[in-house]
Amino acid sequence: MCARLALLSQSVVKAVETLVGLLDAGDGRLKRLAARDILDQHVKFRELDELTRRIGAIEERLEARK
Repeated sequence: MCARLALLSQSVVKAVETLVGLLDAGDGRLKRLAARDILDQHVKFRELDELTRRIGAIEERLEARK
């Protein structure tokens, strides 16, 4: 399982590098699609990060009440 997770993590890095590389493509449509994918994933990451922090704060408050 750990080896699969490591492989997946490496693939994510490669996928991001591929998208970033496409930003320099000669095809404007391809550039736009790559840019949109990067921005969409960035927004999702920020939303997930915010939710994770908020849930952590709620859990801390609940734990402090015990």
